[in-house]
Amino acid sequence: MKYVHIIRFARALGFSLAEVTMAVGITAIGSLALVGLMPSGLDSLRQSSAQVAEAKIVQAVTADYQMADWGTRKSGQKLPDRQYYFDDRGVRVVKTDNWKFYEVRTTVDPELPVVKGDPSGNKYLRRLIIKITDRPNADAAFGDPRQYRTYNSMVSLIEQTDSALPIVY
Repeated sequence: MKYVHIIRFARALGFSLAEVTMAVGITAIGSLALVGLMPSGLDSLRQSSAQVAEAKIVQAVTADYQMADWGTRKSGQKLPDRQYYFDDRGVRVVKTDNWKFYEVRTTVDPELPVVKGDPSGNKYLRRLIIKITDRPNADAAFGDPRQYRTYNSMVSLIEQTDSALPIVY
């Protein structure tokens, strides 16, 4: 007699088929929404890591030019155009490195930047144009402006004495 009472009590505590079906349906819809958002979230993560890497690259290249030897005052203080290579985290590598991800080409604008109060141009400032691509064929990528990003930076010569000797840092 007690056994029959336990079976009836267990059936009363369980879920019906309709309740289980509704619960599975709600769970499936919620899971499907989360799975559908994963590609968007991963793409946003990839874009933000690329932006961080490119910011580090711009900072490193600008610092390299900032600390470079500008030559003598009489030689015209020319800064050379350069190429750099970086991995996917923005760490500088050599050209032959297997982890090379970004290629960077820099050019120094030949025109002197004009600042307020000095219409002739400031000889102690240079505008640095930094082009960054992550394409495997960098030569073709730098030929198409849609395949690289351009950043502008200003570098200044801190040592401003008019000596004929080269500047040594």
